This record gives sequence, structure tokens and C-alpha cells, in this order.
Amino acid sequence: MMIVLALGASCAPVCPAALSPSSHNSTTTLASATTPTSATASATASASASGSASASAPATAAPTTTTSAPPPAPVDPLRLGLTFDLPAPTLTGQAPLALWATYYYIPRVTPIQTGHPLRDMQGQPLGPRLSLRDWCEAAMQGTVSVVSPPGPDRVFNYAGVTRTREVDCKPIYPKHPAISRTRFTRAVGPYGDGVRRMILLPFRSIAVDRRLIPYGSVIYIPAARGIALTLPDGRQAQHDGYFFAADRGGAIKGNHIDVFIGSATRNPFAFVRSRRRPTFDAYVVAQHAARQRLSAAHQPPRQQHASP
Repeated sequence: MMIVLALGASCAPVCPAALSPSSHNSTTTLASATTPTSATASATASASASGSASASAPATAAPTTTTSAPPPAPVDPLRLGLTFDLPAPTLTGQAPLALWATYYYIPRVTPIQTGHPLRDMQGQPLGPRLSLRDWCEAAMQGTVSVVSPPGPDRVFNYAGVTRTREVDCKPIYPKHPAISRTRFTRAVGPYGDGVRRMILLPFRSIAVDRRLIPYGSVIYIPAARGIALTLPDGRQAQHDGYFFAADRGGAIKGNHIDVFIGSATRNPFAFVRSRRRPTFDAYVVAQHAARQRLSAAHQPPRQQHASP
């Protein structure tokens, strides 16, 4: 959540050819051509009788077993939300919105022992201490990922502001003095949290003014379709043009949207110019497949992060 914005055959195994019988197995010796002894004749007769009986007995079919296929692996809504293969919508007769955009991201920082603590709304420290610049950047972007070796990063989210100033961010962000009073909370989503218990997804989530674009809306931006992306897991993709209204921001008013790019080091979207002019076309769409996928991907995971 932003408070103020800066601006992818096995060959089947080859069986060896069947070997021909070896020459010593196919050779008839003189011993085998001699008249058999009585014991040998008796055994031969017994074996012959036994063979005849076996041939006359009805054959019994071997029992068969039916093996059911394993159940399909569960679909990860988060990964599906970052799969950009939705078809373009039908826009005939639909009037576009004229929007302008900025972007926001997750700073990834390393804590220091002598830094400033992240505190919750009750003033209790949440654990990590950050340098002044990192603290103010976390407050500015609304989300921060704190390096926590040997485990995974811990993600913290904007919780609100209080009357008590924790640090002085004015030297770094002179136009945004209120961020000095920011309070934080542990994030539920791996990339931070938005509004109404929704989590954020890089290259999908946008912050909006709900008076123009209601939360939970699917927005299609033609200028985004086909843009090359590097996803958080390293996969390469081309954007399909769909975004989801899952966040808000203090500076997001009217036709201004803020595009969330996660921990990306650069903004990949040419239409995001961080200024009011020129605008670009966008459409609120009701395509069922897009709405179903993006809505599911923005829901909190079943298992939330443990407290630090």
C-alpha cells in the first residue's frame, strides 16, 4: 500500500535387441541321441503326461488391477496471477478512460543495529532497525522487504500515521513531511498488502481513486500488452494488458493510477511517465476469466507469515 508516491520428449528407453540362442544350446550331442535308461524313460513319460494334463486344463486369466491417476496438483493462485496469457477483450463500443500513471515498488534493505526501528500503531518495535534513508524510503513506498539471513526476507507494510514523529524525513523528502510519522505492520502477502485484505502482485496491482475505479475492478490497458517483463522468479513474460485495482495512495486522485512493479529495478511500462500529460487509454472490463484469475490471485494466502 502506497502512502505517497515517488515519483518456459523424453525419448522412451531403447530396449536391446533380443539375443539369438547361442550355438552350444542348439547343438545335439551324441549322449542325447542314445537310448534313454529306464529311469529316464519313466521321468519322460511322467513329464509328458503332466504336460498333456496341463494342456487340457482351461487357462486361468491373470487378475488385473486398475490404477487410478493421481489427483492434479493444486493450482497456485499467486503464480497463476503472474501468468500473462489472457486474451485481449472485446472493446467495441466501450468508451475508454483517459489515465496517467506513476509507479511504486518494494525497497529491499539491510537492517543495521544503530538504525531507526519500524514501529506498529501502538508504538511497539517490530524488530528491524533501518538507516534513515531506508526508513524514509519504506515509508514513502508503503512496503519494505528487510533482508533477514539465514531465512527469507521479512516484508512490512504501511499501517497508518500517528502524531508522534519517529524520524525526520524532510531532508530526503522535503515535500512529504507526514511520512516521518508512518507506522508499519507485518505484511501478509509476499509482496505487501493492499486494501480490503487484498495482497499485492508485481505488474498486476494498481492503486486507484475508488471514486473513478472501484476496488476489485479489472483494468485493461492496450499500451501494456506485449511489454517484456522479468518476473520475480526469473521467468520472462509478455504482459497481457490486464491490471487489478487492489490498492490506494494518498496522492492517487481522479484519473491518476499507480502501477506496482514489485522489486523490479526499473519501470518496464512506457506509458507510465509520472506526469499528467499525455494520458493513455484504459478500460474497465468484465471479462469473467480475467476477473476470476486476478481476484483469486489477490486473496491472502491460507498461511500467514509468523510474527517476528
